[in-house]
Amino acid sequence: MENNDSKVDYLKVIDQFNMLDIDQKLEIFGKLPSKAREDLINVILRPTEIIRRISEEEMFFTIKDLGEENAEKLIALTTGRQLLYLLDIDLWTRNDLDIRSCAKWIGILAGIGDDKMLQFIQVSDPELLCSILNRLIRVTLKNPDIDLTEQLDYLPPFTRDNHFFIDFLIPDAEEPVKDFLDCLFRYDSAYYMKLVQTLSVGWLPEYEDTAYRWRSARLADHGFPDLDEALDIYSLFNPALIRVSSNDCFFPDRVSDSENRKLLKYPIMVLSGANLFEQTINGIDDPELMDRITSELAHVANKVMVADGKNASSNGDLKSSLEKTASYINLAMEELVSRENVSAMDLMMFNHVEHLFRHAFTLIMKLQYEARVFLDKSDGGLENLGTPLAPLLKGLLGKRPVFDLGGKDSEGSRDFRFVSDLELIRNLIKMEAEAEHWEVL
Repeated sequence: MENNDSKVDYLKVIDQFNMLDIDQKLEIFGKLPSKAREDLINVILRPTEIIRRISEEEMFFTIKDLGEENAEKLIALTTGRQLLYLLDIDLWTRNDLDIRSCAKWIGILAGIGDDKMLQFIQVSDPELLCSILNRLIRVTLKNPDIDLTEQLDYLPPFTRDNHFFIDFLIPDAEEPVKDFLDCLFRYDSAYYMKLVQTLSVGWLPEYEDTAYRWRSARLADHGFPDLDEALDIYSLFNPALIRVSSNDCFFPDRVSDSENRKLLKYPIMVLSGANLFEQTINGIDDPELMDRITSELAHVANKVMVADGKNASSNGDLKSSLEKTASYINLAMEELVSRENVSAMDLMMFNHVEHLFRHAFTLIMKLQYEARVFLDKSDGGLENLGTPLAPLLKGLLGKRPVFDLGGKDSEGSRDFRFVSDLELIRNLIKMEAEAEHWEVL
C-alpha cells in the first residue's frame, strides 16, 4: 500500500510540474543537479520546450557533469546549436581533431539513432565532416578499367555504391562509423559521394584548417578567444576605471525578454558561497543582473581556461577555471570595499566581471614586484628563507601565481582568494627585511 501511495504522489508531482508555465519550469530545472535534470527530462511532457530555453553553455556543463555515457536522453534532445557547441569543444585538442573523441561521438550519435546523426550532418560544415571521416576511414576508388570481381580480393570489404571502398582505421568504432555512413548515404547520396571522392583522391590539411577556423569563430561568440586575445585577461588594469556608482555605469538599459532568455546557472552552482563575491551573488534578486553576471563569469572563465592551457572538454578544468575566476573577483571586491565608499553589490552592478578579475591580477602583480625587490636586496635569495615565506614567494613568483603555504599541514597550493593572502605575504616580507636589517647593524 505504501508503494502505491508513493507512486500516486510521484505522479501528482509530475502532473503539477507539467501544468506550470515555461518560466516556472525553467526556474525549477535550473536549481536541480545534473542527474536530477536528466531524470526530470525523462518523465515530463514536452521536454523540448525546456531544452530550447537552455543555453549552449548550460547544456554542455550539464552533459559533461553527468558524463556523456549517462546523458543519452539530454544529448538526444539537444538543439543543433547545443550539439555543435558541445562537439566544437569536445572533438578538438588545441587546434587538432582528437581521433578518439571523434570515434566516441560518432558512437554516441549512432547509438541515439538516425535523427541525431542527421542533425549533426545538417549543422556541420563539409570541412568538419570531411576531416572527421579522414581520421576514421580510408577510402579507395575501384579501378574503372578492371572488372569489379577481379578487384574484390584486394579492395576493402565495405562499400555503399560499388565505386568507393572503405577501410576503418579504428576497429572499435567500425560499426558506428558504418551506421553513420549509411545514414549519410540515405540522407543525401550526392553529398556522400562528394565526401568519399574527396577522401579517395587525397585529403588536404587545408580542410581541417578551415574547419578549425569555423569552429574558432563559433566559440569566440561564447567567450573562447584565440590565445593572444585570451592572454589579455592577464594584463594590468588601471584601478581608476573601477566604477562605484550608477553615474558612470556603462551597461545599457535592457528591456526584459524572458521568452528569449536562455538558462545559464552552472557557473554559479559550482561555487560554494563561502566568500564575499559568492555571498553577494546569492543576494541578487534581479534576474537580468544575475543573467549578466553569470554570462560574464562564464566568458571570463573561458578566457582563463584558454590562457592557462586547460582542456575545455574536461569537467575538472572547467570547474577549476570557474573557481579561479571567482577567487580573483572576490580578492578584488574585498580590496575595493576596504578602501572605497562602495558596497559589494554596487561593484557587481556597475563593473564588468573581467575588470574585477584584472584588478585582482594587478594587485598580485604589485605584490610580485615587491617580492622581487625584496629578494634582490636579500642575502642568499629564496632558498635561504624558511617556511612559510619561501613557499609563499615561490608560489607568488610563478608564471601563474598561486598562494602556497607549504608544509604537510597547510591547505596546499591554491589561487589567491582573499586580501589576507596578500597581507600575509607582505607582512612576512616586512618582518624578514627588518630582521636582516637588525642583523647587519
